Amino acid sequence: MTSVNSIVAVCLLALLTSCSQSIVDTSTLVISDKLSITHGVSTGDVTSTTAVIWARANTTAKMVVKIDGISSSYTANFHPDNDFTAKVFISDLMPDTKYHFSVWAQRADRRSNTVAGYFHTAPPRDQHAAVTFSFSGDLAGQNVCRHKQEGFPIFNIINTKQPDFFIGLGDMIYADGLCKAIGKYGNEQIVGHFEKSHDLTNYWAHWKYAREDEGFRQLMTTTPYYFTWDDHEVVNDFGPFNDTRDTAPYQAGLS
Repeated sequence: MTSVNSIVAVCLLALLTSCSQSIVDTSTLVISDKLSITHGVSTGDVTSTTAVIWARANTTAKMVVKIDGISSSYTANFHPDNDFTAKVFISDLMPDTKYHFSVWAQRADRRSNTVAGYFHTAPPRDQHAAVTFSFSGDLAGQNVCRHKQEGFPIFNIINTKQPDFFIGLGDMIYADGLCKAIGKYGNEQIVGHFEKSHDLTNYWAHWKYAREDEGFRQLMTTTPYYFTWDDHEVVNDFGPFNDTRDTAPYQAGLS
């Protein structure tokens, strides 16, 4: 089994995934149904001149990101060590500008279908501007999970407001929880096919469950995302003095 500290270390390592910028010729590529972007795309940590673009593929492949108005493409690698997720860091953008981008997975002469998104950079640091933003947290906790018909209704409401950015205030998964067929309030739910996260496979499954929600995916595709952890991204009351415990889902000393 994987310890809590190991899970966190892997997550932090994923943040350091390198990317490169190059000219990518797509004219000879064939679209393959064996390659796909599985959980949409998202942009995060957008500033006046930079942004991070994230995606996940279904297998080992190259991540290719093309931004309208920029001749070269950005690439990174979808790799099993990161559950086939990857991200690229974009720099030298214009402040207060809307950028459309496309993402696909590429392997040899094959590529996936393209997933499109957009983001708007912040104004210059010395320029005041009015903004609107939304925030949320505590997602899929205490068996209050994706409604069978409505998913996470909150994201459908947020999407109608078209905020300039979204803040995830932590507990964006409950890694120590379950999502059952019948929710806490008696409604039918989409079942989460995971256990309490004692290993990386289940930990990743919690994140994928949230990203499979259509409303959440739409928000991530069109709205810059700023994120902070709380405790349930790992386990209840997780922190410097509570990173292991003797009760489920973790036990002290596992490695």
